Amino acid sequence: MSEMGPIQYFICGGFGGICTVVVGHPLDTIKVNIALLVSSICYTLGLSDIPASGMYFLTYEAIKDYITNNGKDSPSILGTICAGGAAGIANWLIGMPPDVLKSRLQTAPEGTYPNGIRDVFKKLMKVEGPAALYKGITPVLLRAFPANAACFVGFELCKTFLNYLSSSGGGSTV
Repeated sequence: MSEMGPIQYFICGGFGGICTVVVGHPLDTIKVNIALLVSSICYTLGLSDIPASGMYFLTYEAIKDYITNNGKDSPSILGTICAGGAAGIANWLIGMPPDVLKSRLQTAPEGTYPNGIRDVFKKLMKVEGPAALYKGITPVLLRAFPANAACFVGFELCKTFLNYLSSSGGGSTV
């Protein structure tokens, strides 16, 4: 396979995002409803993005490298599903605690936590304990595997298609 440029990565990532929405939206609706019932927390991204995204791509690439003999072979659909699904789970295992803290801060009445996240963390540990950092994780993980598997399957399929276009001479404008 030839090296991809930024435009190809953008196109493949966008196609992967479409696949995520198609597979993940029904599951996301269920996840949000269950999460709201379980813990009354809105799950949004923000504070947790950097470490969670780092773990997301690290996990995907590490598993993909392992199953493709360090890139010597093309990943199979099943391998991509496993790597993408595992990446989604790794993302949320790292991202959930800061996301819970951020959500608690955002949904609290003004002035509840004068020192921000530090106060949220102290109160959460004192009142609910460490398990509260993962409250509602089950529906999140149930959605994470299939949605992220679909994302990376879409990404890899689009990448293969762009490589095909490039090698056939018909897609040299991308």
